[in-house]
Amino acid sequence: MAEAIRILHVVHSLEHGGMEHVLTMVAGELASRGFDIHVCCLDDPGQLADRLPDGQVHALNRQPGFRLATIAALRAQIRRLRPRLLHTHNYGPLLYGVPASLWGMSVPILHGEHAQLPPEQLTPRHRRLRRLLYTACRQIHTVSTSQCTELLDLFPGVRSKLVPVVNGVDAKRFAPGDKRACRERLGLPLDLTLVGIVGRFRSVKRHVPLVEAMGSVPPTVGLVIIGEGPERPAIEAAVAASPARERIFLIGHQDDPRPALQSLDLLAIPSVAEGLSNALLEAMACGVPALANDACGNSEAIIHDENGWVVPMPTSADIAARLTDAVADPARLAAFGQVARRYMLDLFAFEHTVDHYEALYHNLTRRE
Repeated sequence: MAEAIRILHVVHSLEHGGMEHVLTMVAGELASRGFDIHVCCLDDPGQLADRLPDGQVHALNRQPGFRLATIAALRAQIRRLRPRLLHTHNYGPLLYGVPASLWGMSVPILHGEHAQLPPEQLTPRHRRLRRLLYTACRQIHTVSTSQCTELLDLFPGVRSKLVPVVNGVDAKRFAPGDKRACRERLGLPLDLTLVGIVGRFRSVKRHVPLVEAMGSVPPTVGLVIIGEGPERPAIEAAVAASPARERIFLIGHQDDPRPALQSLDLLAIPSVAEGLSNALLEAMACGVPALANDACGNSEAIIHDENGWVVPMPTSADIAARLTDAVADPARLAAFGQVARRYMLDLFAFEHTVDHYEALYHNLTRRE
């Protein structure tokens, strides 16, 4: 039997998040295809670490700020594990992975960008540094084709290295459910049209403007906030200040998000930075249409005014107006949800995502 191909992923942590969920799911699938997947967390292991076998998650427990000692610690892990490929995810892991791999000379680097670059990473200094770090990478992948376009506009020199590996969803696991039963299970009202937002509580996700918008939508509409994160105090304060606070429900992180998604009538994605939202794909697979800001990636899954809506929503007033229009016709919402489900089955099968990663890994490790 051929020796398993060892891949070492580098991430901040395996805390709950879209990228982290996909990584652990892909790792599980690839284990049966001849790969030995390890994950090095720059910070703590995170709650998803137990999805991987014992001994395959390695935490460096980095202290705040940029640390040269973390480069040395990652270099030691590379030398100990001797991976065939280093797979870094987003900016921080790339910043440590490049010097730890001796600029990609000790082990080739595949780098993944999982969302639009946020404004703080678009300064001239950050762009120069990212451009320099990209020179050490054998290949760079995004999770949507529109992300590729964005990166090419910013870094034309990466054209030969750039490839999309589009996110997919397990449509057998994520499927329409009994909406009434799901709401009863979660303690959600049966008589409201429920809009949901799913994701880590970070400012780029724009939970606060969405909460503020709730004060201007019809009183028949409720908001379900699913997730956790550092912005929770700001979100709680916005909820407390909202005239619609009795119709806003913070239900925290859900280990199994399906009942929460199946309880919704509409998913809201006001985010200003996305790759291709996993929550979007999962909701659509559950037959829930989405109203999304025109951020990178959303238009690849949503056909505007057919299985959802992609519109600019720069302010809370814009969000309120778009929400009010989207929920005005319950029959239209249900019909859009059915189209969304079919679209996921046709174009976003999770098996395709796993196949793409497998092909990338084989291609890059054959070059050694």
